[in-house]
Amino acid sequence: MTMPLSWLIDLDAWLPPDAVFMARTDLHQTRLLGFQPVNLEAVTGIGLGMFGRRAAVRHRSCATVAFLDLMTLAGLRIEETTLRYDTGEEAHALARQLVQEGHRILSAYPMPPALYDDSALLVPNSLWHDLNAKSRLHLLVPPQNLAPRHLVNHAQAWPMTFTFPVWLKVAGDAATGWGYAVRHCADSSSYQAALDELEALDPKGTLIMESHIKVRRSWCACILVSPDQVIYAGCAEQIFDLPGKQSGSLIDANDAPSSEMATLMSTIGERARQAGFIGIAGCDVGETDEGQLVAFDPNFRLNASSAQVLLHASATARAGAHVTQSVTLRSQRRFPEMTARLERWVACGRFVPTRGLDAHHLAAAQGISTIAGFVVEHSRASATDTMNELQSLMVT
Repeated sequence: MTMPLSWLIDLDAWLPPDAVFMARTDLHQTRLLGFQPVNLEAVTGIGLGMFGRRAAVRHRSCATVAFLDLMTLAGLRIEETTLRYDTGEEAHALARQLVQEGHRILSAYPMPPALYDDSALLVPNSLWHDLNAKSRLHLLVPPQNLAPRHLVNHAQAWPMTFTFPVWLKVAGDAATGWGYAVRHCADSSSYQAALDELEALDPKGTLIMESHIKVRRSWCACILVSPDQVIYAGCAEQIFDLPGKQSGSLIDANDAPSSEMATLMSTIGERARQAGFIGIAGCDVGETDEGQLVAFDPNFRLNASSAQVLLHASATARAGAHVTQSVTLRSQRRFPEMTARLERWVACGRFVPTRGLDAHHLAAAQGISTIAGFVVEHSRASATDTMNELQSLMVT
């Protein structure tokens, strides 16, 4: 039997007693994330097992028996009261019933304001928008940890001249992520293309023009914020396919950021705590060759790397390893066949599943099922090799 895994923090005991999980929002709230209908349901699979015995509203495709069995094989205890739904209407009916029973909703993204007032939410929509607006990052981060930046509208941005490279970012308070509303501009041609693309995404919005700071690596730093304290949980190094376009996360216990990261993130978290934020949050932070930390983007929500950060210490200690790297496996195979092919990797502790989606239960998935998690290895190179092996299992 696989040795049990434990979360770095017992979130069941740490969160307010009335908190429940519900991540199903709508396409308007996620318009700057590039969400498609499938993503609205897929996001409800995050944090499975993370919240102890609390209730969680999840799409049926994200909490199948096959996937719960795989997580159990990994050593994770799934004790939550899972409330499964098939349609968005059912999801909101379940969530509103929880609110009527005296609960508040912990969500990844803003909820439809027509359906939920602030009293129903652990983090009111207005506060969520304030904390996640890139234009307000200076209210959370000390000035020495920010890149030079200023706000412009689209008309102002077109004729401007400057030294490249530069970053353009949508500055509004809508939910963003994955670099979807961020563009790295290496020259005038890419700058003009970025202006066209970002104006199409947010026609009446403003932009942040941010100086390029050369960093040797970038982190998604994780904090937990309660009404009484801020806990710095650690960092995941961000892996990029292209500048600003993250493709994964890696944690190497032998190559962590400096102790100044904990100080910076505690400062950011404390300012958010005083504003009333409660929950799991993060911030994208770059590190220069000189060791300076530069905060780029606020992420006051569950992040893609949150589960990996909170399970890394337990998973690596169990395996006698020190590296974890995220991987997302997609396949047209039947979901039970996917889980069966992963069982030996899970049983020996080399792959920890954290999120799944069985396309059989979700037409919007168009036959593509997903299992996401992280590999546990002794080096970065071996982590890459294991990821490639797992990917090949899904197609051969």
